[in-house]
Amino acid sequence: MPIFKRARPLEKVIFVAYGALDSNSGGHIAGFARELDRRGVACAVAAREGILHAHAYGPPAFEAFSHDALIADPEGVVGFDGVLAPARTLVLAWTPRKPVRRAVERIVKRLKIPYVVHFEDNEDHLAALRLADDPAALATDATQRAGFLAGALGATVIEPRLLEVLPAGLPALVLEPGVDFAELGEPLRARRRAALLTACGAPEGASVIVYPGNAHRANAGEMAALYGAVRMLRGRGRNVVLIRTGKDTVPLPLQGDLSEHGVIPLGLVDRPTLVELLKCGDLFVQPGAPGPFNDYRLPSKIPEFMAVGRPIVLPATNVGLRLRHGVEALLLKDGSAEEIAGLAETVLDDRALAQRLSLNAQAFARRAYDWRRQGGKLARFLGRLRRAGA
Repeated sequence: MPIFKRARPLEKVIFVAYGALDSNSGGHIAGFARELDRRGVACAVAAREGILHAHAYGPPAFEAFSHDALIADPEGVVGFDGVLAPARTLVLAWTPRKPVRRAVERIVKRLKIPYVVHFEDNEDHLAALRLADDPAALATDATQRAGFLAGALGATVIEPRLLEVLPAGLPALVLEPGVDFAELGEPLRARRRAALLTACGAPEGASVIVYPGNAHRANAGEMAALYGAVRMLRGRGRNVVLIRTGKDTVPLPLQGDLSEHGVIPLGLVDRPTLVELLKCGDLFVQPGAPGPFNDYRLPSKIPEFMAVGRPIVLPATNVGLRLRHGVEALLLKDGSAEEIAGLAETVLDDRALAQRLSLNAQAFARRAYDWRRQGGKLARFLGRLRRAGA
């Protein structure tokens, strides 16, 4: 009579991040690790910069390592808690980009641990932008990503349209992040807000747009439209400023003294400062329009905008397709500077509309971006995959 062994439960997840832990992706990983830890699943994270910024999103519920440490000593990283248990472990590759593939393939080769791939962007589109001048490298990257995905046990995607890029039959889960309402929902004291805006150089009485994010090849046109909208509003006599955090990897318009055009660039700031700056905003704008970049992603700042409770202008794609124009947000059709400026004027001139948009956006975020619910979805999905893989 055959003896059937019961599949062992999932006990450990090793996240392999493509970037640093103070990024938006790092915040998502920190949140999901916290929820898995709450459910008895131990977590480690291998990131580009190792332990640097591991506390960016509060005390971490994971052990942090570098990619190099994982490649050099996979047993040490997987056995971070003193127990090396490949049969009860899964690797979660946080995007299929080259640094992640390299580290994950080392674990697979050495310890035979299965892996799941998380998508948060249209990787084909980003690779085409990055390698536009090197067709051979572009083809090689596409082939390697396809091979990596073919070996996966399953996939998670941040936006439903990303299901289109997955192989037929691959188990998949739409996995949106949560948002920390305790951190973002508490209003900033009026005196603190005034002091911050003064320190930033915002003129007294200005309407403040806050935009946290980097400028890169994929969104350079969108950022130009946002800058142009602010300049247009000021040209119409409006006291409006844009407080911008993040770094630029491509040149943007309005070089020189940006303050003359109402743009206040602060560069990279730490997480507590960023949260306070968000609470200084009167209006949030996510520039852009439908297309191969925006259709396949969920800009991580949008759930946070909603949680803070301010009116939002954003494109009619990704999460914008689930929002009602004039109810939870104001939706952009083409994302031009003229359109952004027009919708900004609409909400700045109508206090009742601004309040309605703010409250409805907060309510939407509470329904959609709950860490406990999203973390539970991930834990159940990974558990099913690990049992199936066993």
